[in-house]
Amino acid sequence: MTLTRLALRGLTHFWRTNLATALGLATAAGVLAGALAVGDSVRISLRDLAAARTGQTSHAVVANGFFREDLGGTGAPIIAMEGVVTHDDSGRRSSKVAVYGVDKRFFEFHRVGREAPKSSEILLSPALAEELKPGENDQILVRMPKVSAIPMESLHGAKDDPGRTLRGRFVGVLPRSLMGEFSLRPVQGDVRAVFLPLARLQRELDARNKANTLLLGSALDLKAQYQLSDVGLHQRGRMLESDSIIFPDTTVEAVRKVDPAAQPVLTYLGNTFRLGDREVPYSLLAAMDRADLPDDNSIVINEWMRQELAAKVGDTVEIGYYLWDPSGRLVAQMASFRISGFTPVDEADKELAPTYPGISGASSMSDWDPPFPMDLKKIRPQDEAYWNKYQATPKAFIRLAAGQKLWRTRFGAVTSIRVGNGFVLENLRQALDPTAAGLTQINVAEQVKAASKGSTDFGEYFLYFSFFLICSAVMLAGLFFRFGLEQRAGEIATLRAVGFSPGMLQRLFLTEGVVLALAGGVLGVLGAALYGGVILTGLRTWWVDAVGTRELQLHFTPMSMLIAPVASLLIGPTVIWFSLRAVMRRAVRDTELPKRGRGWLWGALR
Repeated sequence: MTLTRLALRGLTHFWRTNLATALGLATAAGVLAGALAVGDSVRISLRDLAAARTGQTSHAVVANGFFREDLGGTGAPIIAMEGVVTHDDSGRRSSKVAVYGVDKRFFEFHRVGREAPKSSEILLSPALAEELKPGENDQILVRMPKVSAIPMESLHGAKDDPGRTLRGRFVGVLPRSLMGEFSLRPVQGDVRAVFLPLARLQRELDARNKANTLLLGSALDLKAQYQLSDVGLHQRGRMLESDSIIFPDTTVEAVRKVDPAAQPVLTYLGNTFRLGDREVPYSLLAAMDRADLPDDNSIVINEWMRQELAAKVGDTVEIGYYLWDPSGRLVAQMASFRISGFTPVDEADKELAPTYPGISGASSMSDWDPPFPMDLKKIRPQDEAYWNKYQATPKAFIRLAAGQKLWRTRFGAVTSIRVGNGFVLENLRQALDPTAAGLTQINVAEQVKAASKGSTDFGEYFLYFSFFLICSAVMLAGLFFRFGLEQRAGEIATLRAVGFSPGMLQRLFLTEGVVLALAGGVLGVLGAALYGGVILTGLRTWWVDAVGTRELQLHFTPMSMLIAPVASLLIGPTVIWFSLRAVMRRAVRDTELPKRGRGWLWGALR
């Protein structure tokens, strides 16, 4: 009889203890593989969820403002915002809802057969429809903040604008299969979204033929395709201006690189110019570098201002102005400058001031409607006469560094740039980085990949969590095997008596151990599926906040399926080897010749 056949006979004869050993190894291997399978399942489920929400989008161009909807000539332009959606009849409301303006290009891009909403039609995502519970043709109100390129931190940024409210007719729920849960954000929870006609949203936001998001199937050469208007830059006469009024420092540097003689300008509105008991209200001043400004404490005023203040060189003029502090309060500030000279009123300086909302273009100062408080009673007839003749021509000048020290924002400290006669916009387009100017291309595919990892590696987490269970199962398997060997002490003695060497006995029992480990590994695969299923059920129910979604499915990768048998084959024989050595030493010691002189065979058989 061969060792293999003898090992098989031993396995079947002592099946109870062998089964217990195999189950112990199966438990250890199953828990180990199951914990790793949980990590694989969470990762793959999150990846599939993110991929389903981004559809065919590989890259996307996004901006804080609006750009041409045909930027690049391909892809699907949309307007993406955030708003509050209300069911008109019931008053049920949802905040922080994704608002999308889409047309047929959106659905064609994602290769789904769905017509885009038209006119006043509105589509809702499944999660949002579940919250609002609208009936067919019910009225839906969509409230969005006003979109402005001007930063709120700027004096001319809109602070209290009520935004826009659109009324539409609910015509259906857009399921996930038809991109109803579209989202570029790597969120794991339910997507609450409302879909409106792109043309209507463009009209309401005064952004005709424009978008703030462009969905792409592949990366776009943004540098080659963008235009300066896409980043809000345009030229008016010799002045380069920005839709946001404030130029980022990187853009100013790019302009100076193209035109070293370019002259940055920072214009600001002073609430009052005071000298002694004389005062002039609401006047623009320009901060720029001039030869007649010897230092940062100097100011040059025009002849009109000189007459109004009865000023002379060396006098100190006080300027009152508003600032928005970080808490959002409007704070009155004062600054003092020493008059270093006077300058004629030059109508050419009118172009120094950019287009200020509520101010530029007004027929009179009394018609001003800026986003900050004004006391119209302070406006005098001579102030109106100046406005009628010179409009926004600055009445005073200080050095650029002095103005930037007073009025810099985190977005920049230049409101316009005077360029030379030979300035070429295309040269600036080539020199300017569109990303630094606010036009960004994001790699959506990479975001999907990153989102699939989640914030926690659940494979490692549950592996650590199950560590003591794995150790207990391994120890239990070793104890059962050792118990089985101790029950077979007589068999060991008999085999030794008939000529089996210790090495042969070790190979015999190790063969049994390998078979038990293999059986435990096979059972461990089934145990891994059971363990992983139980954990995923918990993540979908009791611990849903840990992942943020209930849409988790059990996934086994080839690697995780191999973990159970491999782990069992590594752990099982190792534990069995140590158990075998301890039992074999005792068995051999118990079968040694007694000191009374009995033979070795008698000692082994008794």
